[in-house]
Amino acid sequence: MKVYYKSNLITSGATMFGYYMAFGGTNWGRLGQPNDVYTSYDYGAPITENRRLTAKYDEFKRQGLFVTSVAPLAKTEPATAPASGDPSAAGNVLRPGPH
Repeated sequence: MKVYYKSNLITSGATMFGYYMAFGGTNWGRLGQPNDVYTSYDYGAPITENRRLTAKYDEFKRQGLFVTSVAPLAKTEPATAPASGDPSAAGNVLRPGPH
């Protein structure tokens, strides 16, 4: 079972990639939120609080290796877009892909 959607990463043309939670942990002093009743925090991370690998870990590692190996393909350079004389016009920044 694939628990990360690699098709979103590859086909969307993403040039930035990040993980919210790689491993869990315990907040013994309740420093993060003193009013909460829990101390464990991992949100289904690939590496649990007690350092066990979950089913997500294999895909997590594959995607990390993929992103590292194709770094030159993910590079973009800023491109200038023609300015609009209309102040209410919404604008976009164009970023060309690799050539």
